[in-house]
Order: sequence, then C-alpha cells, then structure tokens
Amino acid sequence: MRTFIENAIMIREIPYVAGPPGIGKSDIVAQVADDFGLKLLDVRLSQMLPEDLTGLPSLDPKTGKAEYNPFSTFPMAGDKVPDGFNGWLIFLDEMSSATEEVFAAIYSLLLGHRVGGKPVHPKAVIVAAGNRASDSAIARELPDTLISRMLPATMAVNPKDWIMWATDPKTKGHEGVIDFIKKYPEVLNTTVDASKREELETFPTPRGWGKAFKIMHFHEKKASKNRITRKDAAGIPMNGTGNPSTPVTPDIHAMLEAAVGMAAAKSFQEHYDEAISLPYPWEIAQSPSSARIPNNTIG
Repeated sequence: MRTFIENAIMIREIPYVAGPPGIGKSDIVAQVADDFGLKLLDVRLSQMLPEDLTGLPSLDPKTGKAEYNPFSTFPMAGDKVPDGFNGWLIFLDEMSSATEEVFAAIYSLLLGHRVGGKPVHPKAVIVAAGNRASDSAIARELPDTLISRMLPATMAVNPKDWIMWATDPKTKGHEGVIDFIKKYPEVLNTTVDASKREELETFPTPRGWGKAFKIMHFHEKKASKNRITRKDAAGIPMNGTGNPSTPVTPDIHAMLEAAVGMAAAKSFQEHYDEAISLPYPWEIAQSPSSARIPNNTIG
C-alpha cells in the first residue's frame, strides 16, 4: 500500500485508502509524508463543515464583489513552504464518515486542487482514507462522483510490512511484542463480527499491538524500579545477570486485554513470561545450580 500511495503521488493523482479501523492507514500515510519530506496536514473530514472547505465569503471593496477566503487549514498558492520541508501532504482522513454536504464541498479540492475557488499550493499533494461501510464503523459508501476523482484501493494487513514498521527505531516498538507477532503473525489482525462481540470487547489489530508497545515499556519501567539483585548458589550478587524483566502483572494484563482482546492478551502473556524465564548461556556457565530452567515452552 505504501508503494501504491507513493506512485499515485508521483503522477499527481489522489489515492484513496480504504480498510477497517486500526490497521495502520494513518501510519502508512505518515511514513509516505516522511519519505517525500512533506509536512503532514491531518484533516478529519468527519469533523468538518462545508464552509471549512469552501472558506467564508467577504466583500472585496475594490470590485464590490464577494469572494471566498479559505481558512488556514490548507496551504494556498503563494504561501511559504515550511522550513525543512519540500511541501505538504494534505491527508483527508475519515472521508467515508463525512456528511453529504462535505462530500459536495470537497469536489473542487479533489478535481481541481482548489479551495473557495482559489488554487491550493502547487507543492501540496493529497491523500484520502476512510473505513468501509462494512467495517463496523461510522461510515457510508462513497458516491461514484467522489470515487471517480481518486484512485481507490483496499488496504490489507501484511505482517511483514508491520514488522518492518515496528522495528524502525522511530516507532519505539517493544521487542517482546514484535517477537510474538513474528512467531504468530495470524494474531496481528483478527476480524471479529461486531454482532458476536460483547459491548466494548476488543480484538487484535495493528493499532492495538502498537498500544501494547507502550503498555509493555511501562511494565518494564515499573519492574526495573522494584528489581531485586539476584544471588547465585553461594550467596554472591550476580550484578544484574539474567533477564531483567518480570512476569506480566494483573494490572498490566488488564491493559493488554483492553488493547488486543482477552485471547490475544493471554497468549502474549504466556509467550512473554516464558521468554523471560529463559536464562542466558553465560548465566548458566556462571552459576549452573541457580540458573532458571523453565518447565516447558510454548508452541
């Protein structure tokens, strides 16, 4: 999908990325903006009024005619390109959740790159995204008049692409979560029919696992403050040898359930707790009798 968006931008067309909530549409667009050195402008169409897109009318004293004055939301022709950027990426997010009036107001931006009859800056590109009407989201089918103005594509979850994103230092991923998805890629995104879920029941999505990064970093930060120096069989401090992590606590597990659902949280906790119980080879060599040997392994 990233390549699709970039190719569309290079030929000055507008890509429309559709897909269920939480699969990383916004993250992909942010990566594309970074690739091209563009300042990302996140415009949530679900929160817009028609006049936000057309501007407000005012009277020109010289001509005696009214004209529309765009809001500062959009970079217009003549605006200065921000320092350190090559231009702008206007991200029209949540398009399928917009009102019909906003649909009508957005036509001139999509087709003619104009707002209120005035041209948008030539160094501004547009990318749009939204959920599908079938995605258990506040969304509707887009009219053909909008679809025909863009290059629509449906985004699917790709574990390899997600792992590449997760391992980027900018993402601040968590090694334990990434290793779990590498081993069980099918758990990255599990579609569950809304009619078969309890109210507020969550399920695994890339967005949820991104939240798990922060949850696990928080857990290990708390654990490091309470860590007790271990000793070998002779009572000699081991100077921090062995895995510094501690098993997932009930309060952390509750947050994991809220992020990725009950079943996925349970599986991840078992995987994580088992992984941190494995001793390092040099720990065994230093003190064979006190090295922790797990009773079994998962998977």
